[in-house]
Amino acid sequence: MLLVVGICVAASACGGRTGLQLRQPGGQPSNATHDGGNGLPDAVGSWSQCLSTAFDIPTPDSDPAQIVTGPDGALWFTEFLGHKIGRITPDGAITEFPTPTSNASPWGIAVGPDGQLWFAEAGCPDNPILSCTGAIGRISVSGSAGAFPLVTPNNDPKFITAGPDGNLWFVEQPDIVTEPRTASHVARMTTGGDLAEVPVPPDQQELEFYDRIITGPDGSLWFATTGEVGTGELDRITTEGVLTTVFQSSFSTGIIGTLTVGPDRDLWFSELEYAGVTPTGRVKLGRVSATGAVTEYPLPDHAAFGLVAGPDGYLWFVEKASGRFGRISPDGFADVCELGSAIGPGCAGPDGAFWFLGTRSSNKVYRIQVGQ
Repeated sequence: MLLVVGICVAASACGGRTGLQLRQPGGQPSNATHDGGNGLPDAVGSWSQCLSTAFDIPTPDSDPAQIVTGPDGALWFTEFLGHKIGRITPDGAITEFPTPTSNASPWGIAVGPDGQLWFAEAGCPDNPILSCTGAIGRISVSGSAGAFPLVTPNNDPKFITAGPDGNLWFVEQPDIVTEPRTASHVARMTTGGDLAEVPVPPDQQELEFYDRIITGPDGSLWFATTGEVGTGELDRITTEGVLTTVFQSSFSTGIIGTLTVGPDRDLWFSELEYAGVTPTGRVKLGRVSATGAVTEYPLPDHAAFGLVAGPDGYLWFVEKASGRFGRISPDGFADVCELGSAIGPGCAGPDGAFWFLGTRSSNKVYRIQVGQ
């Protein structure tokens, strides 16, 4: 199923319409369209069938980072500056567990093939002058936790995913302070803690940062890469360790923001342009088909930053700064909720709702229930 039939490469393919429309309150189409072939219209309509509930995280300034649906019917999330792993039930009850490594800062989290939660621990982010080596942690649904340190000194793991081969796969980022600087790595770990780092190609050593890794629909691992000059790439690595660059950002200084497997089983990603360390507001949505063809959809500045594949067959997007949340539907409309609060990474929950993390300042977990 093609999710974004309202976005066309050729106008004739959609009866001449080159952009999506947004519904006004009450579900009626807005008259606003974008005629420049840039996807969503510049005017954002609102959608009334959206209910957001916020739950406070007990640890102040916890800086929640990533969230995933666990095997126990609850959701699990990392607290980067809280040095904890959080668990929240669908009714909002939160339990926190300290990281197995003292004062470690967890980031990525995933359900492992063994039914435990696995997460990436940064060594000492509170003091970037120190050189610390990170670890991969795991925690059972009952709260029993342990950790396995990395083998490359001064490297920190960032994102982690369960691979198709029964192992955990993750990306390591180098310490940017210590010289000589180590290289980024893609690595895999067995559920018993045995670690193997994939050799880094010579042309990428000390030049690139690996980021955001997921298991793709083709049984390979897909991850984002950002070079020192700010050029983003989408890379693919097989479980045998064969690495291929699939796509390079058409922005001269752009990064790959989020990766997800869509309900159509294609790989989707967001692409953001930067000027130095500041986002310019220019965003694109990308899609990699089963044949490897890459299609980009330029979007206005209010468009998708984070992407979530919903259980309803839609591709859902979130705009972190504005707090908008919506879906791109097969009939070519984008329904948008105005949540009024900045939200970050999220996932589809076990209760049919969507769950998102708030910012460090809000220190909340949000449950978003949407209508039809």
